[in-house]
Amino acid sequence: MKPIRRYIEAFFIALRMTIRGEKVNPPPRDAALDDWLREGLRRVEAVYQAADAAALRREQRDQISLRVDGRTMKLDTILGTLRFHMAQEYPSMLRQPGQHNLMGIRAGCMNDRYWVSKLLAEPSLQQGSLPEALTQLATHLETIPKNS
Repeated sequence: MKPIRRYIEAFFIALRMTIRGEKVNPPPRDAALDDWLREGLRRVEAVYQAADAAALRREQRDQISLRVDGRTMKLDTILGTLRFHMAQEYPSMLRQPGQHNLMGIRAGCMNDRYWVSKLLAEPSLQQGSLPEALTQLATHLETIPKNS
């Protein structure tokens, strides 16, 4: 019966807060990590721009396949996943309460770095400024703030 009492108490606390117009304050954000995420997204966009400049439009990117982690992945899928991580997944993880979210971001970032290293090793992507943009992204992924 005790667990139900906790839910009832939580309900009334939430109801009082709603009536007063109060909100639960989210945990404080780490400015260095926020800056790192914004810069990461900017560098992913720079890779897209470099690919476009190298005449690798979406249609071409969708036809280039690489073998990553034992499976075939399309270039556009990899780049889209990197963009999603920086713009959506990692910020969402930071907003959620939990002690292991930062570890999850670091693990995802390690996987992202591996994918970028595979892109850098692909001969068909050695065009124009694309290798430089990929190198800058890889370098950025290695510099996730340590004190976060």
